[in-house]
Amino acid sequence: MDISGHKHDRTNRYNDMSTKRSGICTVIVVASLLTQSALIAQPAADKTGTTIGSPERDLVSPLVARRLRAVHAIAELAEISEAQWNGLEQALKDKDPRVRHRVLKLYADHPAAAAKAIDELLPLMADAAPGEKSPVWVAAGEAIAAVGPSVIPDLIRKLEPAVDEIMYRSACAALAKIGPASEPALQRLIVLLADDEIAVGPVLFVLQEIGAKAAPAVPLLIRRLDDEDFHRQYWTCRVLGAIGKESEPSIPKLLDLMENGVTSVRRNAAMALGNIGISSDGVLNGLDAALRDPLAPVRQEALIALGKLGPKAARSLDKIKAIANDEGGSSQADAAWAWWRIAGDSKGAANVLLRELKGYGAPWDAARYLAEMAVAAEAIEPIIAILDEPRVETRVFAIKTLELIGPPASSAKAPLLEMRKDPDADVREAAEKALVAIMRKDQ
Repeated sequence: MDISGHKHDRTNRYNDMSTKRSGICTVIVVASLLTQSALIAQPAADKTGTTIGSPERDLVSPLVARRLRAVHAIAELAEISEAQWNGLEQALKDKDPRVRHRVLKLYADHPAAAAKAIDELLPLMADAAPGEKSPVWVAAGEAIAAVGPSVIPDLIRKLEPAVDEIMYRSACAALAKIGPASEPALQRLIVLLADDEIAVGPVLFVLQEIGAKAAPAVPLLIRRLDDEDFHRQYWTCRVLGAIGKESEPSIPKLLDLMENGVTSVRRNAAMALGNIGISSDGVLNGLDAALRDPLAPVRQEALIALGKLGPKAARSLDKIKAIANDEGGSSQADAAWAWWRIAGDSKGAANVLLRELKGYGAPWDAARYLAEMAVAAEAIEPIIAILDEPRVETRVFAIKTLELIGPPASSAKAPLLEMRKDPDADVREAAEKALVAIMRKDQ
């Protein structure tokens, strides 16, 4: 049988297949070369995928993650160039709110740049979109506040809740962050405080940060103590306490709220009375009664308030000592501090705080209070002795106490140096911080 024809057909098929394979290989090689060429033409990137040396190029990347990394990379630079600030200014208009939020946080850390970009920052006060950890308007307020008092006239003009409530809240947040220097806004804030149709919480927040200079608002604040919303009641208590002595006319109402308000109002009324600092019989009797409140947060604030009143609160000293020495109770650290402030007995109070520093109740409170009186109470060596306690948390709080004390705790340097080798990472970190605080202040 003649099979030559079949051989010829197979040969042609093999040739065709070979040609196709060659063509495919050629396409692959060419594509590979083109891809390689394109990759070579791209700027180098670091391990995060951000362009090295010119992260601002990635601010216009189609990938949100890359734009976010670009802002982060710029924030890490020792110096930001004009070209990079130009890119960041454009990024304030980014379609993704997370990018806008992160750029605003960067401006908040650079007041001079924020001042130059103020016209672009102000509209973002109305941006209610969710950012990375808060709405964009919150970050906008922080960035604008960084500019300082020069921006207050702009912020006053934004205090129009009927026009744009989000912008109003952002303006209040910015004024609060500027602090006492926001006094020029006081007249407008008082007008808003009298308005029962708006949310006055943001106004109360600003007044608290203005502090003593907000005294002209006291009559309206007293009226606000009768607000039906307990949140506004306790914020009003805080504002009156921040104003201080000029809030004296509010004392009768505060005493009533400390007895009859909800828990958060009772505790903030006690705090306000301590900060106002008037030690009348009515105040002392009211705070003394609050020591028997059924809830610990109220008793705690009453103790602190009596401590702030100092020797004038001596009539409550026996009760305060009893609370401090009651190992099964609560607020012993606060009671020890009040004991010291009223009687000047630093050693007796320090013994209670040393006990609390080793306990589970309020070791951080004990650390803070001990740091205030440690030198007078000759308590530094007893604190150093606690560094040998087996419980990690106890050692950490003892170290933090020494950090707060600062240079007078220089005798703790040797044991702290040794604790940098502790097997627990929290102990090592706390020891490092304490040493830095002690030695830096020494210099």
